[in-house]
Amino acid sequence: MGYHVSIVRTGLPEKTIRQEEIVSVVEGQFGFELERDDAGSIKQVSREVSGEEVLLFYDEGELWAKTPGETTLRTMIEIVRALGNGARVRGDEGETYKSVTKTFHHPDDAHLLEETPKIYWKDVVSWALPILAGLSFIYGFGTLLLRYLSKTYGFGS
Repeated sequence: MGYHVSIVRTGLPEKTIRQEEIVSVVEGQFGFELERDDAGSIKQVSREVSGEEVLLFYDEGELWAKTPGETTLRTMIEIVRALGNGARVRGDEGETYKSVTKTFHHPDDAHLLEETPKIYWKDVVSWALPILAGLSFIYGFGTLLLRYLSKTYGFGS
């Protein structure tokens, strides 16, 4: 499983990135090649940028990339600027990309952040302590057993 980054639109009545927009902006302005399925719907778009293939998939009104490199992220950010009207680049963890290196949490994604489980140190300690105690017991028991065997049977000397 990879990290997904999507071009989304939220906060408006029309939330999907329409296929007409992809044809107009992604193909028309950015020169991407479109690949369509048998029904004629856009399946994916691709283009070489700075020696790297930028491959975006289209599904349920979003364009997305799996584990994108810096060039792909930069290209996606340029595409959302051209799309306008609330489009933005959002990562799997609910972060919105202003640039390749700067992100923020968009208010429309507050529900995504609430769904993400948070791990606290007390949670880690609560499951780690029994494991450490068990390992300590096994180590201690093994040490005593080896001492006994070496004294009784000359094992290990």
